[in-house]
Amino acid sequence: MKRYMLIVLSNPKDGQEEEFKRWYLEQHIPDCLQVPGFVSGKLLPAAGQQPSLQREKRWNYLALFELETDDLNAVLVELEQRLNTSRMPISDAFSFDGFHIEVFASSE
Repeated sequence: MKRYMLIVLSNPKDGQEEEFKRWYLEQHIPDCLQVPGFVSGKLLPAAGQQPSLQREKRWNYLALFELETDDLNAVLVELEQRLNTSRMPISDAFSFDGFHIEVFASSE
């Protein structure tokens, strides 16, 4: 099977960081791992110091998911169908303002 890395760069809403982290770690990552093709997930906070080329820190968190599938489109369609439903609720602490998502092919 082919391997992929799905990344999500995001921020919590102001004053809701603890709820954002709780939701991501206790609910969202486990919900994502129920999608066929998702094999692992973790949430990483941004380091306090960033490279000087980065003028301002845009995202405070990186969610990193590993996928294994021969049909990436099917996995992404299933993910999108589940988002913001009872199978994968989105916390009010998650800010959609400026969030970013990408999928990369893995060489592993």
